[in-house]
Amino acid sequence: MNKKEFLAAVRRKIKDLPKTDVKRSLEYYEEMIADCMEDGMTEAQVVASVGTPDEVAEQILLENPMPPKNKRKPETWEIVLLCVCSPIWFPLILTAGIVLLSVYIVAWSVIISLYAAFLSLAIGGIAGIACFFAMLVSGYLVQSIFLLGVGLSLAGLSVFMLLVCNFLTSLFLKLHKTVYLNITKQN
Repeated sequence: MNKKEFLAAVRRKIKDLPKTDVKRSLEYYEEMIADCMEDGMTEAQVVASVGTPDEVAEQILLENPMPPKNKRKPETWEIVLLCVCSPIWFPLILTAGIVLLSVYIVAWSVIISLYAAFLSLAIGGIAGIACFFAMLVSGYLVQSIFLLGVGLSLAGLSVFMLLVCNFLTSLFLKLHKTVYLNITKQN
């Protein structure tokens, strides 16, 4: 296969790309073949080393994705119907958006409340352990042991609460990312 046949075969396979992309790609391969021929290779050797037209066309199509097809223009009656029905659909869409925003805010509020509960348990645990030492120095042995138990229990619960908070936060962030990627992919 010579250079002319090779480029014609590639052109047929990428004909649906915009003309500028087709021209740029063919000029690239034509120049590459010419450069290799200047280095001493024959035309047939260069064409064989570049690859088959199918492989080259596939590579070009991967580098230059197909442009989106032209969207159809709305008919006049569709525009009129949208305008006439806007007092119905616009408030519904606005309400749906506000409800979704409210659910989003409530979800973050729950997570923030759980972190506040973790913080109060941690502070209570630290205070219980600190009071243990104060009561022990004062000579109240039974009360100090009780406060040590309470402090250690609260500290343990705070660690558990932190694990739950971190799990729920990561789960919510993954959900948020998935929804965001799906919304942006559709646009």
